[in-house]
Amino acid sequence: MQLQLADVSGAPVANTAFWVTLTVAKEGDRITIYFPTLNFQVGQCAANDPDCTPTMPGYLITTAGYLPPEWRPNTLVPVSVVASAGDGLAQTFATTPPTPPSGYIVLIDNAGEVIIQQAGSSQNAIAVGPHIVLPCSISYTAGKKEEICFNFQISEGEIDLTQFTGINPHTTPRGDNIRDSHLNDAFEDTFAWGWTDNHNLDYASNTLNVFVAVGKINSKGKMKLGKPVQVTNFPPNMIAWDTSIAINRQNKNNLVVSYGLIQYDSSGMSVIQLKNCRAVSFDGGKTWGGVFDGTNTLTYNGAINYQTLTGFGDIPGVRADQYGNFWFGSTDRSGGTNTPYLLLSQDSGVTWSDPPVYQFFAITSPEKYDYPHLVFGQNGTGQYGVWYYTDYITAAGNIYPAVAFLPIAGLGSYGTATYFYLSVFPNSIETPSITASMDGRFWALGRSFSSSFFYNFPLVSLFKSAGTLDVNYAGPWLLGSQNQLQIISDQLFEFSSVPLFGYFYTVQELLYDDSRQALYAIFSANFPTLSQNMRLYFSISRNNGLTWSQPYDISTTAIANRGFSSMALDQGNLYLGWYDGRNDPNFQKIQYFGGIIPAQKLDRLVNQIPLSYPTFSIPGQGSTMLPTP
Repeated sequence: MQLQLADVSGAPVANTAFWVTLTVAKEGDRITIYFPTLNFQVGQCAANDPDCTPTMPGYLITTAGYLPPEWRPNTLVPVSVVASAGDGLAQTFATTPPTPPSGYIVLIDNAGEVIIQQAGSSQNAIAVGPHIVLPCSISYTAGKKEEICFNFQISEGEIDLTQFTGINPHTTPRGDNIRDSHLNDAFEDTFAWGWTDNHNLDYASNTLNVFVAVGKINSKGKMKLGKPVQVTNFPPNMIAWDTSIAINRQNKNNLVVSYGLIQYDSSGMSVIQLKNCRAVSFDGGKTWGGVFDGTNTLTYNGAINYQTLTGFGDIPGVRADQYGNFWFGSTDRSGGTNTPYLLLSQDSGVTWSDPPVYQFFAITSPEKYDYPHLVFGQNGTGQYGVWYYTDYITAAGNIYPAVAFLPIAGLGSYGTATYFYLSVFPNSIETPSITASMDGRFWALGRSFSSSFFYNFPLVSLFKSAGTLDVNYAGPWLLGSQNQLQIISDQLFEFSSVPLFGYFYTVQELLYDDSRQALYAIFSANFPTLSQNMRLYFSISRNNGLTWSQPYDISTTAIANRGFSSMALDQGNLYLGWYDGRNDPNFQKIQYFGGIIPAQKLDRLVNQIPLSYPTFSIPGQGSTMLPTP
């Protein structure tokens, strides 16, 4: 096997490759790999060598000779072992020998790749200098991985992304279009997806339209997916943004899809207008009140009646509660603050409250809100309502979670919101997914606000136990056993996922299943490390997110998955949606895909995990959320 030095962003260092001979023992599906002593040097130059360029701290990575498929682990999380360290290259007559590191982390992933890191160092990076990794062995199970999710293509054509290229696509509007939030829904054997698409357009037009597909499960348990319906027909330099779709819980033939409309000038660079829009269907998704052209609003398709003066920032979009209300979450960009607000519709999504029924407290730029989203559940005192979450970013750049609960009493009937802000958790979590239960629990699962490079990067979860509102937001931040595996710098690649780089987090990757008392999460990571291929991972917790199961594959391919995944649960079946590039190895085109984990399979997966007491309390950290400042 050939190993090579790489820096902390994963870039290989030239002229550092060397070969290693491994011994492999195979007994049935059990594989044991024996590593010999590894003796190498990172980034040191001799004093008399003017042509030497020292390298930065980094890693040893596989560059050729990956393990053969029959020798690769069948787990999605890399298997690893901590190897002992020698004391570096011998120093003749040295009075004090060099101090070795605490050890080296040797990992093998299921792509057959070997990665070696330094334990206990910043970013697990191997420090500059001489190193000796003493012999070690890793044992694991090989064989075929279990496929739990049936995959199928939803969009008819390929979404061409060549118009969104650039060194840093997030710095220009044209590169920041397909992103964040494309949420699906399911109710009473009807399931629906909404997404943005340009497959039937001139790809240079800088245009994205809204498409919707609705499916059903028949009495024999067979799935029937309807033909995609085009909801908008925009001219050049007009795009749809952040779609969401919701099914009326009192009338499943009534669906609403929401989207943001962004219109650019003729150069495609400067924004002319930002509008919140929705389309309504009363026939199960077959028609949507006409096709909106971006100008002439139709009765049931186009800009909603409430708009802010300067338009939106992020749009979690439309969701449906149990009483037949639709709720619309969006943000007000006035003053540069992106203040989140909630709108209510009690007439099937046709008209919306004016003014909003709830708005987070006013702040002043450079303070900012970001990444809001909403779910439904109870608050611990028996009240049902909508949970609304946002990141609150202070003038100093610190991020705090801000949460509101608005009780809902019936169609068009709501109470007074209770708002709290987690001042005791600066920078603990960023852009999380949220979910809530019907017994009063609330979860947020995301990443800590810190620069992370090429190393095992744990997710962080906030948990609220059942109880009275003023004391039970105090659950601690915890490091889950699941992590983002090996990711490339989120600083460099976070918003550069298409068509060239990285992948995205999204807002509907956490879901609580009340009937099974199980918490579900979706993760996305490179596969293999450093590649442009991604994988979707599914994991289960039955102790409020304290620990997670080993992850399962969601996508049946590792080719160019691009995330934006979402989940919806109905009749025990779990429905998923995401952008997927498996049909184009050149990473220029993607399609919208769906997946189903059938109820029987999900039952088996959940039942393998013992259930902690439903209101299992994670010990607090001695502080509670503070009320509104």
